[in-house]
Amino acid sequence: MNRIQNADVWRRTRNLLATVLFSTMPVAAQAPVWRVGTTPIAVIGATEMDRNLQLAGVFAARRLPDGRVMVADSASHEIRLFDRTGRFLSIIGRRGSGPGEFRGNLALYPSRGDSLLFHDDGAGRWTIFSPAATLVRSWPAAKGDRDRFTPVEYRRTLIHPTAEPLSDCYRRLVDAWPTPRDSAYRELFPDGDDRVWSREEGAVEWRVFTLVGQQLARVTLPARFELLQIGNGFVVGSARDADGVDRVEVLAVAMEGHRPTPACAHQPMPVARDSSDVGALLRTQAQHLQWAGEAYASDYGHYPATIDSMTRASGYRVAPGIIATLGFHADGEWNAVVRTARSPRFCRVLAGGRTPSWLSGVVFCGP
Repeated sequence: MNRIQNADVWRRTRNLLATVLFSTMPVAAQAPVWRVGTTPIAVIGATEMDRNLQLAGVFAARRLPDGRVMVADSASHEIRLFDRTGRFLSIIGRRGSGPGEFRGNLALYPSRGDSLLFHDDGAGRWTIFSPAATLVRSWPAAKGDRDRFTPVEYRRTLIHPTAEPLSDCYRRLVDAWPTPRDSAYRELFPDGDDRVWSREEGAVEWRVFTLVGQQLARVTLPARFELLQIGNGFVVGSARDADGVDRVEVLAVAMEGHRPTPACAHQPMPVARDSSDVGALLRTQAQHLQWAGEAYASDYGHYPATIDSMTRASGYRVAPGIIATLGFHADGEWNAVVRTARSPRFCRVLAGGRTPSWLSGVVFCGP
């Protein structure tokens, strides 16, 4: 073996040892903790005294640069504006089909110049509001626009929708990490252009990484807090109390500043979906099982516990050759996994209970 080959072997061995050492180090030694404020900066909702503070079906909320908070309330088909302390300011838009009016679930994304981009899936339309919360324009959503507000799926890692194409940094990150256990998923939430928050399914702790894989911190958010926005020094999230009442909270987080954007951030991430016959069959069967489960829940007020219960209720049957497993969680979360006896692949779908709004009904697959 010559000197070049020896050097190559040593380099690969060194990298492997570094990876193993990093993965087996105690978590406390890997990164500091970013502390979350015990008193929210703002609390919106969770009251019956004021109709403007009653929220339901909150899938999106965002804190503006001046501290105001914009909440998309899909149940009332309204956008509500609050001051930096959570005091109600105004209602923007209403139920309807005209400009600035909404009919379905509302997704919210940042746009150019601090403006805000909304997608209304009921009307199939995009709407832009200025930072002053005035209507700029609306236009029909094109075919395929739905992909912009569904999570990107890659190796059982589900990346929050951003309305913008993901960079190749995310592929490199995921390729360097082990695949989640069993049929679990990993969640990634982009934090600006240079950081990402990650957690495994069921974990309460988030880990913050640079886009080149350096772990910066660990963050533990409150229970039942669904992350909606990561800002510079704060997070925005929604929560639901035991009575099913929604609220939005802004929490302070002691985080370090952003870093220079890496080169991979300027390269698009290639994402290829499994187009094999088995992959297409499993994905279709998981989607059919999701629809059947939703129909059952609509009729009986809860999700089915077994395939037999769905068959008795509606005549639904799993396709021949498909092995389907249903599961429950104490919070009412329902999930279904489909497989075949001749392939290690599977597809899974979650709904109800503690399932994040951005993930409910989304089919994801893996080996």
